[in-house]
Amino acid sequence: MFSTLFSLPKVTIVVNTDPGRDVDDEVAVGWLLKQVITKCKNYNVHLIIVVKTGQVGIDRLLQIGVKPYTGLDLKTTEINTINIESGATHTIEFLDGTKDLSNDRKQLSLHVQPDYLLSIAQGLNDVVTPENLENLKGVFHQGLLSGHAFNDTNSKEILTYIQELKHVDIILTTPNESFENLFGTKVFESFQIPEKLQQYIIFDAINMLLKRMAPTLPIGVIRHAEGLVNIRYAERINKPGTNARIVEQIRSNYSGPIHDISLEMRKLIHIICVEYIDSIIQAGVAQGEQDIIKHREETIEYVYDLTYALVEMGLPALNEDNTRLLYSTDGDIVEKYPDVFEIIKKIGFFTPAYDLVAAQKLVIVLQELGIFDL
Repeated sequence: MFSTLFSLPKVTIVVNTDPGRDVDDEVAVGWLLKQVITKCKNYNVHLIIVVKTGQVGIDRLLQIGVKPYTGLDLKTTEINTINIESGATHTIEFLDGTKDLSNDRKQLSLHVQPDYLLSIAQGLNDVVTPENLENLKGVFHQGLLSGHAFNDTNSKEILTYIQELKHVDIILTTPNESFENLFGTKVFESFQIPEKLQQYIIFDAINMLLKRMAPTLPIGVIRHAEGLVNIRYAERINKPGTNARIVEQIRSNYSGPIHDISLEMRKLIHIICVEYIDSIIQAGVAQGEQDIIKHREETIEYVYDLTYALVEMGLPALNEDNTRLLYSTDGDIVEKYPDVFEIIKKIGFFTPAYDLVAAQKLVIVLQELGIFDL
């Protein structure tokens, strides 16, 4: 009876995540868990992390994100209990987001009633139902709610319901805002990002810089290809054109030798860029989407410009026999071209801190409410 009368209040947080595509999920979850452990002393937190990339994603989340940030070896198949000196008890569990765990084919069991949702992945529709939302007080979504952002895919319906019928605030972290918060020395220091994670972030930046989205990927992925490379089109849909703008950032801060490009090589680069955009168009048609590239000529020129800039800097942009662009599905670029790592690391501008910014907004709200310490 004593423990019941004086038990601490409980806060339930559900995170929808997909580690493995970019390392920002691992950074965000590792940092968030550290905040729970160090800043939440007067509430019991139940943190449920739904991982849309399955067991492989859970393992990656733990090894790359959670352990470097907290030093904890958490279990993936049972609820982890963390006892805090203040008397608070935090429980952490990981759910395989590729499986249906409840009888209405959603990942979150019907009895779970989150207070807060952090959505930093696609597919929130497959995680929660209206029946899970009785206690919901806030949602933090990395996306746009327009359908144009990657994480809006298969999430927009439940988010619209939350906003329009539940009247719960949705705090967005937009792609443009994320691009204004690039990983780099300042962000590394302010979020105390471990050295191991910094290395992964630089790897991500290299992949985003050098590789274009592969036409063999599913329609839900390649429909975002144009918005990554065509800055003018991206601006129309409130996105930054991340891949093209990262190339611009690197080129403007590059101080190494500039390579002279022959007329013959320029022509070859243009032909390869045309073939690339047409391959995306063909892949879209094959999967039932006729206008996957809405501005063909303009998008070809953007891809040409960014490819030209990479070749000018002596960075790899084409495959080994110069027949196509490097693709996101190609192997380890750093292993093939080890000099690239030091070049990009020295420049010091990396990928947008998408998911970390969204997680920070959640923590700030919890601090304002007195649930987390400042």
